[in-house]
Amino acid sequence: SPQVQFLQQIADNTGFDSLSTWNIGRWDTKAEFTYVLDGSTLSLTSQSQQADQFAWDFGDGQSSTEENPVHIYVEPFSAMYQVQLVASTNCSSDTSLQEVQFFPTGMKAEQTSQWRVYPNPASKEVMIQAVVKTAFDITIFNASGSVARKYHESGTHISLNLEGLAPGMYQVVCTAGNDQKIFRIVKD
Repeated sequence: SPQVQFLQQIADNTGFDSLSTWNIGRWDTKAEFTYVLDGSTLSLTSQSQQADQFAWDFGDGQSSTEENPVHIYVEPFSAMYQVQLVASTNCSSDTSLQEVQFFPTGMKAEQTSQWRVYPNPASKEVMIQAVVKTAFDITIFNASGSVARKYHESGTHISLNLEGLAPGMYQVVCTAGNDQKIFRIVKD
């Protein structure tokens, strides 16, 4: 009807069609986290928005209310664990869930702070950063231990294309000379 169209035009001109103008959803709690798995030690980092309370469930019967906890699994190679974060305020909450899978490959991860892999989780690509120019042999293993991709790259910032890989857990094995580092990543 003409009256409905007239009223809709007034609402549009007033800005009622713009959620951002009225800050709708801006203050909602959003639970997000990343993690680093080193052996049986899981280091969690909350990247939650609009949250000041945190409830972690590590999937093995243990929990924490710290914002960025570190958890050690007693038998890390026996299963895949569902890690859950409930981030909240007194008014709202949100939940994030990720699978953490251990890769019992028998390979030893060397400790080195000269390399890092980011972002994690990743969707299209993951970067390997080295302090100095390094020649890497890189193998990406899927959750079943099969080779998903192989690369031979050199540089200080190396981009690995993840497009075409199924979402899930992957193990990135970086070898440079006698140094080896194993990174675990999540592909969105």
